[in-house]
Amino acid sequence: MNGFTFYHLRQQVVKYAGTTLGLLGPSAQLCPLCGKTAKSLSHKKLSAQQAPLGSLSPSFAKSLCRNCLADIPWIYKVKCRICGRGAVCPDCIRRSDTAFVLNRSAVQYSEPMRELLAKYKYRGNETLAPYLGEMLLHPLAEMTRELSGRLGIRAGSPWSEIWHAITYVPVSSERAEERGFNQAEKLAVMVSQNTEIPLCHLLVRLRHSEKQSFKTRSARMRDMNSLFAVRAGSMKQFLLMHNRRKECGAPRILLVDDIYTTGSTIQACAEALQKADTSPMDIYALTWARS
Repeated sequence: MNGFTFYHLRQQVVKYAGTTLGLLGPSAQLCPLCGKTAKSLSHKKLSAQQAPLGSLSPSFAKSLCRNCLADIPWIYKVKCRICGRGAVCPDCIRRSDTAFVLNRSAVQYSEPMRELLAKYKYRGNETLAPYLGEMLLHPLAEMTRELSGRLGIRAGSPWSEIWHAITYVPVSSERAEERGFNQAEKLAVMVSQNTEIPLCHLLVRLRHSEKQSFKTRSARMRDMNSLFAVRAGSMKQFLLMHNRRKECGAPRILLVDDIYTTGSTIQACAEALQKADTSPMDIYALTWARS
C-alpha cells in the first residue's frame, strides 16, 4: 500500500505520545479525568471499544482508570465524509459550499465527554490538555493514512511531509481573559509537539461573541459572518516557507478546535484562510468531539 501504513501510524502515535505523557504514566495515583483512585487497565488488555484501533500509548492507558477508559466513545465509523459524524448529517446535506475539505473528530460528545470538556475549558483544568491532545492523534492518524494513500507518499515519511501547518480557532481577548487560555490553541500545541508539524498562528477573532452552545444553527451562522481574519504577517511567512518546498501544491493545513457542532466556526475560519491568498488551500479540521 502506498503512503503511510496503519502499522507505521500506530508506531508514530505511540512514540510521540509516550514522550508527552511518559512522566505521568504508571506511577500516577489518581485518574486525571475523574480524580479518583482506581486500578488502571493494562494496555495489553484494552478491548476494541476501549482503545482506538490500538493507537493509544501505554502511558495514556495506564494513567486512566477502567471506568474512564470505558466511557470514551471513540468514533470508529464515519458516515458523513465531510463532518466526520458517525451518522447521516443533515447539516452537510444542506451546505451548498464548504471552504474546508473535511473534519475528523476523536469522540462523540456524550455526557461524560461533555463533563470532561467542561473541566478543561470552563473550570481551567489545563492538566487535561496532554490527554485530550493525545486523543486527537487517533483521528489524525486515520486522516493521514487516507490522505497519504491518495497522494502516493511513501511509508515512513514524516508527518510534516503530509501536513504543512497546524493552526487553531482563535478566541476573543475577553474570552481568553475569562478562561486564562485558549483551549483550541493548547490542543494544537500538543498535536504539534507530538508530530513535529509546524504550529502557525494564522487566525485572529475580530470581535467578541456569545457562547455558541446557547444558539440555534441559523444564529450560529449569522454570528460567524466576518468574525475571523488572518494574521497578515504570519500568513505571509507561512506561504513563503511553503513556496520554498520542492512540492508546491496547495498547502495542507490542519485547523484544530475542541468541538464540531454545526461546522459554522470551522467554515468561517476556513473561509478567512482561503481569502488570504489567490491560490486555494486544502484545509482539514481536527476536532476533539463531534456533537
